[in-house]
Amino acid sequence: MRQERILFATTCGTGHFNPLLPYARELANRGHKIRVAARIELADHIEKSGFEHTVLAGPQQQALEAVWKRTKGLSTDEANAIYVSEIFGGIVARAAMPAMQEAISTWRPALVVRESVEFSSMVAAQAAGLSHARIEVHNAHSEEKHIPSAISGVDKLRKKVGLKPDDGAAFHSEPAFSFFPQSLDGTVSRSGVKTIRVGPSVSEHGQTSLDATWARRNSDPLIYVTFGTAAVHFDDLKSIYRTAMDAVTDLPARVLLTTGKNFDLSLLGKVPPNVTVESWVPQAEVFPQVSALVCHGGSGTMLGGLAAGLPMVITPLFADQPSNAEQVARIGAGIAVPNPDPNTLRSAIERLLSDETYRENAKRIAKELENTPKIETAVDELLRPIAT
Repeated sequence: MRQERILFATTCGTGHFNPLLPYARELANRGHKIRVAARIELADHIEKSGFEHTVLAGPQQQALEAVWKRTKGLSTDEANAIYVSEIFGGIVARAAMPAMQEAISTWRPALVVRESVEFSSMVAAQAAGLSHARIEVHNAHSEEKHIPSAISGVDKLRKKVGLKPDDGAAFHSEPAFSFFPQSLDGTVSRSGVKTIRVGPSVSEHGQTSLDATWARRNSDPLIYVTFGTAAVHFDDLKSIYRTAMDAVTDLPARVLLTTGKNFDLSLLGKVPPNVTVESWVPQAEVFPQVSALVCHGGSGTMLGGLAAGLPMVITPLFADQPSNAEQVARIGAGIAVPNPDPNTLRSAIERLLSDETYRENAKRIAKELENTPKIETAVDELLRPIAT
C-alpha cells in the first residue's frame, strides 16, 4: 500500500488523546504521514509523541462556564448528556471547525480518524468526501447512552458547511474501534456497524525498578492508588487523596499513591508510614507487583488494570467513570464505591484483598484481552477503506 496522509483529531484531554496513539504509532511505523488536530493544550503531548500538530481553536471560557453552571446539581447522566450535546457537539465542534476544514483542504489527508467526542472532524471529512473512522474512548454503555445527544448539534454544524442534516447517519456508518473488552458491554445494544475490538500489546507491559521506595519487597501486598490526571485540577475533588490515605492508614500493606504532576503536596497532610507518594509512575512498572488497584475509573487506568488482571476498587469522580465502575462491579472484577469515606473505602479494599473471586474475575478479563486481536490487525481494518 502506498504511503498516505492520515489526520487524527481529538479534544483537549489526554484521556481522549492517548487512545489514538497506538493507531498513530502503528501507522507511522508503516510509513504513513501522521498529523494530529487538537487544541493548544495538547501541544506538549503531541510533540513528545513525534507527530505534527494542527492547532484547533477552543471555545470561549465564558460559554463553557455557562453550560457547566447549568449542570450543577444534576445527576451524572443528565450532566453528561448536556456536555455531549452542548459542549462537544456544540461549542467545541463549532470553534474547531474552521481550522479542521483548513487542515483537510491544505494537507489533504486520505483518512480522518477521530475520538468519540471530536465531531468537527467527522463533519469536515464528510464535506470533503473523505473516509473517517472513530476510536471509542468510553465503554459501550456510555457511547450508546450519551453520544447520540450530539446528533442535533452535529446536524446544525453540517448545515453550516453545506451538508444536509442526516440524523446521525454518518456517525452510525463509520468504522468504530475499541480497547474495551466485550465483557464490559453486558446486554447493551450497539448501534451502527460492528465495533472492532483491540487488545493491549505485549510491549505495554513493563518491569519494575526495585530501587523505587514503594517497590522494595516485603511480605505485605502492594496497593496502587491513583485518581488520574484530572482530579488535581478541581478543588472539590482533591479531598479524595486524604480520604484514600486515611483508608489505608495502618493497613497491613504497602501503598503507592500517585497524585499527578503539579499537585500541592501540602494538601495531603501527614502521610502514613506505609504510604509512598509519587507524582507519577508508569503503570507498566507498577502493575506487575500490585495486589489491588484503587482508582477513579478513568478508562485508561481501568483498562490497564484489567489487562494486568488486577482487582480494583473504583471511586468514580465524573464523566464516564460511574459507568466504568458499574460495569467492573457487574463482571465481579472490582467494587464500586461512589462518594467514599475512609471507612467504606477501607472496607472495600479489605474485601478485595481477602476474596480471591475478584482477582479470578479480573484475570478472566485479562485473558479475554490477551486473546483479542492486536493493534496491527485493527490498523489493517482502519486502512481498508483507502486500500488500493
